[in-house]
Amino acid sequence: MNEEHFGLAQVLMTVFPGHPEQHIAWIPGGEPGEKNTTMRHRRAGLAEFSRHLHPDSRSGVGAVGIVQGIKTKRVWRTPWAVLDFDQQKPAELEEYFNLLSSRGLNFLFNTGTRGRGTHIFFLLDTAVTLHQAHKVLTLLHAVAKTMGMNGIHLRPSSGKPGSGLYLPYRGAGDDGFGANPLVD
Repeated sequence: MNEEHFGLAQVLMTVFPGHPEQHIAWIPGGEPGEKNTTMRHRRAGLAEFSRHLHPDSRSGVGAVGIVQGIKTKRVWRTPWAVLDFDQQKPAELEEYFNLLSSRGLNFLFNTGTRGRGTHIFFLLDTAVTLHQAHKVLTLLHAVAKTMGMNGIHLRPSSGKPGSGLYLPYRGAGDDGFGANPLVD
């Protein structure tokens, strides 16, 4: 692994810390066009984040997913939250993006894992409880529904650690919108 790639893996680990005892991995096999996911019962480490960024993972195998949750005493927290749109591609969410921006919300977005939808990532200045993050996402979800959008999942999906979500920047490639915030 070259020095730049090592540094990017460290950045990704810092931005998306995950559950201390589990993560998901995209492994070989499965039906064409479908994810073959397995749960790993340990924290994702530098090796997993590096494999996620390697160009060979662009097709999926080698991608890492994080289960949200950093436990502080008995409280689960997260420094990031996601709206996962299954049915709308980024170009179809322009009006929603404009609304979020007009309200001062900063976000990153990319196409979903299989390119059919959109993930909107909210990177928080400080970690909040999973319950607080879920509450805010519930409001943002309701706004999206009033704009006619459906098939939206919240991460976190409740006030407890959930099933996980594959991270952005698989293969560290350009996301099709002219920039890669992880690199730029």
